[in-house]
Amino acid sequence: MLPIAFTMLKFSLASLAVLHPTPGQQEALGRRGPFRLRRAWPRSGRNVSLEYTDARGQLIPGQWFADADQLREVANETRLASRPATARVITIPGDGLLLQVGGADRRLTALAGLLADPTAQLISHRPERRAVLRLLNGQGVSYVKVVRRDDIGRLAAANEALSALASLTNAFVVPQVQEVVEASGLIVVRAVSGTSYFQMLQETEEGASLLRVTEQIGRALRALHQAELAPAARPHGPAEEIGVINKWLGHLQCHMPQVHARLQPYARSILWALEAEYSGPALLHRDFYDKQVIVGKARPITLLDLDTLAVGEPALDLANALGHLELREIQGRLSGERLARAAEALLRGYQPHTSVHRRLPVYTDATRLRLACVYSFRPGQHEVASRLASRIGRPPPGQ
Repeated sequence: MLPIAFTMLKFSLASLAVLHPTPGQQEALGRRGPFRLRRAWPRSGRNVSLEYTDARGQLIPGQWFADADQLREVANETRLASRPATARVITIPGDGLLLQVGGADRRLTALAGLLADPTAQLISHRPERRAVLRLLNGQGVSYVKVVRRDDIGRLAAANEALSALASLTNAFVVPQVQEVVEASGLIVVRAVSGTSYFQMLQETEEGASLLRVTEQIGRALRALHQAELAPAARPHGPAEEIGVINKWLGHLQCHMPQVHARLQPYARSILWALEAEYSGPALLHRDFYDKQVIVGKARPITLLDLDTLAVGEPALDLANALGHLELREIQGRLSGERLARAAEALLRGYQPHTSVHRRLPVYTDATRLRLACVYSFRPGQHEVASRLASRIGRPPPGQ
């Protein structure tokens, strides 16, 4: 039996922020230390998904477990499910860690085989949830999204619905789906040429061009919101948004009670205001922000990551975009002046109805609170989280 200190561990972001693996652990993973934690996503009080990078910048997905028996069980199942020799798994029991590279995953069983292809490049891997990789094949560059098999039908339907919608409007396009393999949980889409709006925002030249693009993005979002509701879109009204916020606050209460104590007071008025009204329904992206938009050379707007397609209040998407612009300013990636101009241009392009204007402040505050929770789980980002929370109650950017 393991010592009692190892049977139930407490998650500590600080202690897990940098790992110094032994030479044997580095050899087993084929990665050079130190390993630096980049992101963490709490799944429960006993399990947290992790993303490390090694000395070369290569991704090292992993998981933290509070319970040593669960760690051992998941590690064994992951080894058995990941056949290719390139998929590797190690545990660091004293820290409650499972590190899994090369696509090792007991739920996303197709991933390891895909990454055995020498042309494949792993973009992201959130263990047992989803992964994205870049693949070079006979048709050029494609992106493969790997999800759990019970999710693939809904995601494929959402992509099909948005493709049909994009064909009816000149406001935006979506990536072309090349293949859906339901048995393996795969969606393959053609690579999109252009520049991420996130990258464009950070360019030093202001110019009228950026503001024109931003207005165009606002028009694209409005076109999405005015589209016919898709059957594949899940309901996401005030009650569901309250559920998301409460879930994040619950993770903080479990793993970071001191941070929870600071953020919880902000939640009361936000949750009450969310529940007080409903201005929907509209077709939502539900994860709309600067990294989800690609701007092509001829200025077509491409919307990415359509997995979260939903039906709810249009102010949610607009507030999420504005909240992320504000986040970029807090991160030092965007000046206050550029934030104001970009926010004004987005609203000018969108032309929000009175009902959207009325709901924008509470959804902006909800975005600030949610992002503050998310960034509390990222090493070195507590100041960002604190500054986001401190802006709750202020008018949305651009207003």
